[in-house]
Amino acid sequence: MKLPILLAGVAGLLSVAAFTPATDLTFHPKESTTLTKNFGITLDFILDDLVLTVNGEEIDPARMGLDLDAASGNVSANLSFTDEYVSMDGAKTKELKRTFSGMSAEFESGDGSSDSKTMDDIEGETIVFKLDEESGEYAMTDDEGEEVGEEMQIMSVDTDMTIFLPTGPVEEDATWTVEGKDLLGVFVPGINIDKAMAKVDEEAVNNDAPFTPSDFLSFMEELGSIECTYKGTKEVDGVTLQVISLVPTLETTIDLTDTIAQIIEESPLGQEIDATASVTLEGSGSGELLWDTAAGHFRDYTLNLELSTLVDASGENQGMTGSAEVETTTTVSYHFTAE
Repeated sequence: MKLPILLAGVAGLLSVAAFTPATDLTFHPKESTTLTKNFGITLDFILDDLVLTVNGEEIDPARMGLDLDAASGNVSANLSFTDEYVSMDGAKTKELKRTFSGMSAEFESGDGSSDSKTMDDIEGETIVFKLDEESGEYAMTDDEGEEVGEEMQIMSVDTDMTIFLPTGPVEEDATWTVEGKDLLGVFVPGINIDKAMAKVDEEAVNNDAPFTPSDFLSFMEELGSIECTYKGTKEVDGVTLQVISLVPTLETTIDLTDTIAQIIEESPLGQEIDATASVTLEGSGSGELLWDTAAGHFRDYTLNLELSTLVDASGENQGMTGSAEVETTTTVSYHFTAE
């Protein structure tokens, strides 16, 4: 009797597995697919506190001409474009044609001043990304085959939020993480990080800066992570979409003492200043990625992040001591769509 019981148990397990298949979340749009994408980013910045001391005496920031209200504000930016997946090789884009519709930005400071800007000249501009199979890099030209301008060279072919996808099929409530330098792809989506950092490093060298911006990338390794969890499906406008919840947790302290010492050492003023400084970042939030498995691309992406920053600096020069503590809160909201 034991064998029939064992076989029945195995059959039961197999039947359960048959009704709870893993979901394959992959990027695989069909060739000639055209998607209109809208990217919106909103940033609210608040200066929570500023404490300045000189020789142990606290100084009112207003005495130094600092307007705390003006130091707060909000910025919103929107970019819209159309991506045509001309040629695909599975999950790899071999050729993509991107045509821009428009770009706008608005700014308002805490003192009531505001400004807005639209880039109408970008409307109709096209970038064609073609993969070089040998180098693995993309050549970037306009629709007439001419190399695009330097300002466009830092754009990435990938604006499809693939950074949040798991490495294989997943079952409901399965989790995985995005962390380290990959977080840069989350916070500055659509930008080729390597090219962008090479550009700003070159500019820093040309301006005789005592350090290059990429020197600070190492702190991204321990900045934190975004936990991704597959939450099943939801119906949106009659389409079944897969849901990935996103929970960012950020916490790190960056010691800038050595960098400041280098700047002081190379300063033409020749002053001897003993200074220390650090920046502590803490962040949390939530988000969601809606993925269309049938079409093989994302449909909607949201991420809301609240980031608290504490800058702590002190220094001594010719018997005088001073210190500064700056606390800020920044809320960043991302909302991207692809249809």
